[in-house]
Amino acid sequence: MSLLLNKAMMVAAYEFFAASKPFCDWNLPDAEEVEFVIAKTPSLYGWHQVEVTGRGKTRKLKHYITISIGRNGHTDTFMRTMAHEMVHLVDDQNCLSRNAEHGPAFKKLAREVAKHHGFDPLAM
Repeated sequence: MSLLLNKAMMVAAYEFFAASKPFCDWNLPDAEEVEFVIAKTPSLYGWHQVEVTGRGKTRKLKHYITISIGRNGHTDTFMRTMAHEMVHLVDDQNCLSRNAEHGPAFKKLAREVAKHHGFDPLAM
């Protein structure tokens, strides 16, 4: 493993994907509205969490994307993980996969991302 990941790289990867298809059509929050976290967890590549406050028109979401340097030692792994966590963000933001981490809605979004970015859909 040789990638020395930092938050600036996470923001840059997020912004790259946010500016490209299909993410640019999905109303993502700006990078400044997402908290990027680096972890050392060897058992997980990354994860997305959302904090919900308010209800109805006052509902606000705070997104957290965590990438583990314990599993993302190469650029291609890191980029695929970032794209994967961004699919979770879209899924959660739009309440598509209630109580299903990788449900049908997530898989449909992930296939779309894989198609546009040349990722193996099964690795998403």
